[in-house]
Amino acid sequence: MREQNPPMKKILLRMLAILLILVVIAAVIFVEFMAPYAIVMPQKIDLVKNKDRFPYGAFPEDYKLKTVALDIVTKDSIVLSNYLALSAQDTTKGTMIMLHGIGGCKEDYLGIAKSLTDSGYNCLIYDARAHGQSGGEHCTFGYHEKEDVRAAVSAILEYEPDASIGIWASSMGAAVALQALAIEPRIKFGVIESTFTQLSEIVYQYQKRYCFGIGLRFASNRALTLAGSVANFDPYKIQPIEACAKIKQPILMNHGDADDHINIRYGKQLFEALASTDKTFYTVKGAGHTNLYTAGGADYYKNTLNFIAAHF
Repeated sequence: MREQNPPMKKILLRMLAILLILVVIAAVIFVEFMAPYAIVMPQKIDLVKNKDRFPYGAFPEDYKLKTVALDIVTKDSIVLSNYLALSAQDTTKGTMIMLHGIGGCKEDYLGIAKSLTDSGYNCLIYDARAHGQSGGEHCTFGYHEKEDVRAAVSAILEYEPDASIGIWASSMGAAVALQALAIEPRIKFGVIESTFTQLSEIVYQYQKRYCFGIGLRFASNRALTLAGSVANFDPYKIQPIEACAKIKQPILMNHGDADDHINIRYGKQLFEALASTDKTFYTVKGAGHTNLYTAGGADYYKNTLNFIAAHF
């Protein structure tokens, strides 16, 4: 009697075909409807209960910091939540602006603010737009944020007209800082940590990492293009490496040689592109993307503090 059921091979092929179709559908849904929002809305917001983006659970008083809040309102009328931590010494040597990375908040830098104020510096830490307790829905990786830095500089000078200002920034914040340094001569120097050359390139590298080493540039570019539409900016104009060609201020560029998020080669490319004649590249041995301070230890912080002291 002839067997009624299809051969097992045909069943397996049909199952594989169905599985492939489901994978493709899931990928399309992710690229078209999820990834764009993940790019420009990095912190989860509870829109139903209208909760603040949770800051950290830490406060300046936990670090014995004396702070004031500046009025920082961006060009497009967004209020930026901030602390200006004041020097613990009798005099103030200068003011450092600290910029956090993607998904971070000002509270990330309370510890560094304590070290800086103990060394005689004021330290401005603020939540980037669409982060922490600041206003704004979308992160634009410097498209608007470079102007936000300008607003922060103006607020510092309104508080202290003779202030000398430097900037210290990491990851996304460092990409913003480079774009700001290119257009803001009131910032005297920059400490730049672990950042990228082009937004489109680093989005592609993240996609590749999440897909087990399989690069799908058409997919990452599609998600990025849609993200630009969601946030109303051109993501392909986010080119920190182009900004470097316009930067004349002194720059210390720090990068970990074990960074698997943003490879050290990007830091070296940025360094080579800097127009500044006063620039230093510092390799943090064994450091990844978020542990420069722990991996670099006292030598790392001492080198950075010496650079800051020399350029105020």
